[in-house]
Amino acid sequence: MSFPRLSGQSSPFPSSQKGIVAMALYKYSQFLMPSAEEGFDQLLPPKMAAQKSGIYRCVSWGQEIATAAGNILPPYNHHPHRPSIGRIQWQLVVSASDVP
Repeated sequence: MSFPRLSGQSSPFPSSQKGIVAMALYKYSQFLMPSAEEGFDQLLPPKMAAQKSGIYRCVSWGQEIATAAGNILPPYNHHPHRPSIGRIQWQLVVSASDVP
């Protein structure tokens, strides 16, 4: 499987020096909509409660997890992480809607 890359990205594994690799995939675009909500801009540390249900991504490694609001985000040892690529921080990339 190949993953889409932003222009200038040479590796499928992101780092703060190389840019971002697009990883969250979807098939039905009618179920997604863009949002300017500030919650997408927050970088959360490991072991903090997720503020929204959805998909969170480690900004320096690219690992993604799905969780419900209030669940604790994975700890520091959740996935392989070299200190040289930056600290573990989780960012909301897709928020689950609470409106039916």
